[in-house]
Amino acid sequence: MINIKNNIEYLCKYHNCTFKLVKGKYSLYYRCPKYEFQYRKPGEKVCTNSVSLKVLDQIGDEIEKLYNDGLLRVGHCGKYRNIKYKVQVVSRNYIEVLITNMDKKKEDF
Repeated sequence: MINIKNNIEYLCKYHNCTFKLVKGKYSLYYRCPKYEFQYRKPGEKVCTNSVSLKVLDQIGDEIEKLYNDGLLRVGHCGKYRNIKYKVQVVSRNYIEVLITNMDKKKEDF
């Protein structure tokens, strides 16, 4: 079995950019860098797409199982609690996953 979880990159579905680890009031979590002014263009809206470490770990477990079983494909979609995800890239050593927090954004894949 390959431990692919360390090679999964999680991206904001809306901006296709890698989530940034930040310190919240109570714990660490990942959020879209477009939340911060320094990463946005003038007039661009704040992106509130975010996800907890615990949820990403669960999604990573599911993706790793599918990968090791040979069932993971580009376009695979799933949901864990309020987080929807879609696999965008699958290669031998790398996986990209688009993430959307349905509590923050009401659009679908």
